[in-house]
Amino acid sequence: MARAHAGSAVFLLAITLIACGGSKPALKAPPAPASSASAAPALTGKPATGFLTSSVPMAQMPPAFDFSSKKAEIRMYSATDAATTCTNGVQATGAPASDVAAIVKACASATKQKSAGGAWSGNQKPDAPAQRFPFAAAAGRCYRVYGSAAAGISDMSILVVDSAGATAAQGHADGGRVIAPAGGSVCFREADQAAVVVSVGRGMGAFAVQLTSD
Repeated sequence: MARAHAGSAVFLLAITLIACGGSKPALKAPPAPASSASAAPALTGKPATGFLTSSVPMAQMPPAFDFSSKKAEIRMYSATDAATTCTNGVQATGAPASDVAAIVKACASATKQKSAGGAWSGNQKPDAPAQRFPFAAAAGRCYRVYGSAAAGISDMSILVVDSAGATAAQGHADGGRVIAPAGGSVCFREADQAAVVVSVGRGMGAFAVQLTSD
């Protein structure tokens, strides 16, 4: 009889535990999300293709622009050479042609150069094309260009260019006188059809330029 009561007690205890929930079962990991079209593709170990990682070689860059003449070179005067200061004592005349003639005369002894033909003159303004004055450069000869601008011109440039259009010498001044090249002479390695080019950046008025040669 006692055994029957004990068995009933055990049965009732089991029923009670089940009704109250008993021990909680172990949690399971959530299932992996379903794949979709927007999911990132699996890595394959191959590098991505594109501009930075492309195996196609880039085109070779063109060589740097070279604005210096291959036909001439500048020979600079030393700092103590009288040719660097030969214009210092020349008073401006106010007339470009007369001023250039005075400069050439004052520098003739120091540079060992004289006028190569007559002076060129004209009028120039910023929006006008640069004026070109051609000359035949001789092989082994050195040249220098003197320029003078009227008071109305405040920015004047002189270039010596070779037949290829490359710059052989240049000079610039905010006003008054310009020498190209300022501290030397330009010497041609070979005979060439060169030109003196005059342009104005600010102001307008008359100018004169004179080419000299040894």
